[in-house]
Amino acid sequence: MRILMVNLWKMINSAGGAEKVFCEMANMLSERGHSVTAIAFDKNKGKPFYAVNENVKFINSGQGCKLGKNWWQKIRASFYSKNEKELYSEEIYDDIRAKRLAPFVNEKDFDVIISYNPSATRILIHKLKVKIPIITMFHVYPETILKDMSYLTKIALEKCSVIQVLLPSYVNITRKYIDNKMVVIPNIVPQYSNSDCHKEKCIVNVARIDGQTKRQILLIEAFNKIKTKHPDWKLEF
Repeated sequence: MRILMVNLWKMINSAGGAEKVFCEMANMLSERGHSVTAIAFDKNKGKPFYAVNENVKFINSGQGCKLGKNWWQKIRASFYSKNEKELYSEEIYDDIRAKRLAPFVNEKDFDVIISYNPSATRILIHKLKVKIPIITMFHVYPETILKDMSYLTKIALEKCSVIQVLLPSYVNITRKYIDNKMVVIPNIVPQYSNSDCHKEKCIVNVARIDGQTKRQILLIEAFNKIKTKHPDWKLEF
């Protein structure tokens, strides 16, 4: 299968979780025999922090790009309400990204598109008029994106073929905002045959402390249910 992956988040020398999943998914799909093209949109020059296999075609469509309004657009935006300014900015930024993405998004070259951002899906559907199947992936708590999404984003998400969420509990949350097919696929986790890390019984959380996205409170609540029966375990952040 010919797969196009699109990610509008930072990718160049960026060590975040979504970037890691993006690179590892591209690598694994390639290793399974698929033809994979991975497009990023990062103004910086360089390579992804995480290694990308040589069989994956990696393209940074945003190198050198500056997202912003010109003087006329800034004057025009000053007459808008807050909501209108956000929609106006979204339109301008989508136009800029669409022009950069367009040369690489040829529907004849791909069978399916995996979009890592609702904004990428919005551009693919509304600006580039893509007709082939689009899978939109949510790598965050859905409500952080959906509660303030624009009408065009909602339409795009309902037009894509399927939406992926990380947890079963996220399905109903997403359905409050979007009417579309849902599938639950957790983030991939590398498997190691052996480890030297068995000296202590310890659960470690490596992430920024974030109540909405990383939600460490869930780990605290879960650990609280087992700590009395397993006093030899500890939890570290």
